[in-house]
Amino acid sequence: MNSYTNIKKWILLFKAENIDNDRIKFKYNNKDIFYNIKSQFAYYLAGLIEGDGSIITPKIIKGTKKYNPVIKIVFAEKDLDFGKKILLSLPGGILYKEKGKYYTLRYNKLSDIYLIIHLINGKMRTPKVYALYKLIDWFKYYYNINIEKLALDISRINSNSWLSGFLDCDSCFSAFFKVNDSGIATNISCYMRLSQRRFLSRDKNNILRTKQDFTKINCESMYSYFPVMESIREFLEVRNIRNIHRIRENNKLELGYEIRTVRKASNKILINYLDSYPLFSSKHLDYLNWKTIYEIKINKSYKKKEMTNKLIELKLSMNNNRTLFNWDHIENLWTI
Repeated sequence: MNSYTNIKKWILLFKAENIDNDRIKFKYNNKDIFYNIKSQFAYYLAGLIEGDGSIITPKIIKGTKKYNPVIKIVFAEKDLDFGKKILLSLPGGILYKEKGKYYTLRYNKLSDIYLIIHLINGKMRTPKVYALYKLIDWFKYYYNINIEKLALDISRINSNSWLSGFLDCDSCFSAFFKVNDSGIATNISCYMRLSQRRFLSRDKNNILRTKQDFTKINCESMYSYFPVMESIREFLEVRNIRNIHRIRENNKLELGYEIRTVRKASNKILINYLDSYPLFSSKHLDYLNWKTIYEIKINKSYKKKEMTNKLIELKLSMNNNRTLFNWDHIENLWTI
């Protein structure tokens, strides 16, 4: 932008103004909200969008009608209160019910999208960064706004809350054990499982019709998720990344990567991280159950029958079996 008049014009349009390198002022309902773009909330939001979010930018076709981009985050039905909290922290979106047991938080106002760009730019770690770059190009084309395309974040995984946002979308906490004839738990197993598509592709992401179709896809259209999964594997000291090959309905082949924290050292690293950078969806409640089961296992207190009963109680109230939800923890969502 060359003139002060033009600068003022887009500031008013997008209701956002850079204060310095760390803060951006955003106006909502005639009130100023100051966002620290280097806050843990910003890192967490980036992980959340990369996990269960979408950045949708219309194609730029000269001479045709301009359509606005959209940023969406999907929540499970049971996480509705969590979605409402995100909306309070990042106002301007619309939370609506999808088909099935899902809600979507949708942002399509240019002011909201402009703000989100600044919050997540430079904090992304997956191929979805290319969707962000396309969005930045859209603002450049239509409004002549130059936003620097910051590179993928390659800082240590445990240096910020990005991973907790990512895990809130795509992880699962699991515990298994047997009960012997004396009513005592045996063979206790605890792990966190994180799965992700193998690549981001213009060919319906990672869904292929048949195994043979895999060889037909232009490799230039793929963006691998292996590097980010490898960095998470290294951080958690997991030995291997598992390759997922699942045949879905209509003979579709799903390709993906999976990490499991089956080792004691890996679970300890994960606990230390999540105690510093907590989850905020209902997975936080599952994590607390899982962590207690893990501690009972490590302390070997399961050898007492009452503690085996505790294990059973904890497991039966995790994941899809959970019926009671206490949302006190979301009051501590990272401050802006």
